[in-house]
Amino acid sequence: MFAIGVGLRRPLKQNKNVKFFMKYVSKRPFLIGLFITAILSFFPFDDYFFLIGETSKASLSKMLPITFSAKIIKSGFEIPLEVYGIITIGKHFRFEPLLLGIISSIVFTILGTLLFIIDIENILNKIIKH
Repeated sequence: MFAIGVGLRRPLKQNKNVKFFMKYVSKRPFLIGLFITAILSFFPFDDYFFLIGETSKASLSKMLPITFSAKIIKSGFEIPLEVYGIITIGKHFRFEPLLLGIISSIVFTILGTLLFIIDIENILNKIIKH
């Protein structure tokens, strides 16, 4: 994802969410957010941190060890749960595990695209004001 950010740097810099997060790239909350999103199961939000990181010319050498450690922790819990879940859901709904994998990939690609469309800064400001 970091490499994709190189090619898309100009258009991504125009995105309002990227502009919002670019303010925090060189600060500790960005790295903490990277760790938390890398550890979250089922959501590839850490990929967006890498896109934003490259767009903002963040230090890849700081981002990789954080992500690597989070992924090791995450994998220890997630892989057995996902395999069990896919098998169980597949048996219950009579779907093949491969089909469930394809469906979930499509759904999360759509969710990821929506993250770049919505105005995160505006939503956070509304939450903070209430």
